[in-house]
Amino acid sequence: MLKSGPNSGERFACIEIEDHGIEVSIALEGETDYIDGHRYSQYDYDDVYLENGLAFGIFPDTETSEYLFGVDWYEIVDKHEVIK
Repeated sequence: MLKSGPNSGERFACIEIEDHGIEVSIALEGETDYIDGHRYSQYDYDDVYLENGLAFGIFPDTETSEYLFGVDWYEIVDKHEVIK
């Protein structure tokens, strides 16, 4: 069963995807803030949530040439397991 959802914070966008006992997290640095239709962000690009991941939303006037992102994954052994 595929489960997906955002898990983001300040200047950090992340989506977690779980399927068949494996959880994958895809994260990127950025933020997308709009107030009353006006863009408000220190970044010159947006983070874009997709159904199966994340993307960088690049604009015609974007000058950024390096983008920070990360991917990690692990096998879910037992959600109720307590490690002492």
